[in-house]
Amino acid sequence: MLARRMYTKKELEEKLRKDGYTEKEIHKAVEDFQRDGYLNDEEYMKRFVEERRTFRPRGFLGLKAELSKRGISSFLLDGLRDVYSASDEVEDALGLLERWTEGDDKPDRNRLFRRLYTRGFSESAIENAWRKLIDNQLYRRS
Repeated sequence: MLARRMYTKKELEEKLRKDGYTEKEIHKAVEDFQRDGYLNDEEYMKRFVEERRTFRPRGFLGLKAELSKRGISSFLLDGLRDVYSASDEVEDALGLLERWTEGDDKPDRNRLFRRLYTRGFSESAIENAWRKLIDNQLYRRS
């Protein structure tokens, strides 16, 4: 079962419950998987962030909400900035802005800010990415 994709502890417990296993069996399985290194919420968080950055970028707040929903503990979430730095967030926001504004001479700042905000980007990351986008566009025009 774990060969198909990674699970958080919470996701695995829910899946085993749904499949009809007893609480005792679930506890034993989770304990065994954790001991053997097949179940590791910290590693899950790191891989999840890498995958999101590559395929569906989200901001810090968006990642934190998704990981929390998947059962990552608040203790591990406190270390999310170590995995996803503020500069990573700006870089991801800038990448989206560049993609969304390609060929657009007068991009709608407010609409773009809303799009990034709904993806969980912080206001400071959005502002910094916007400044970099404008600087890059001015540099290309000169």
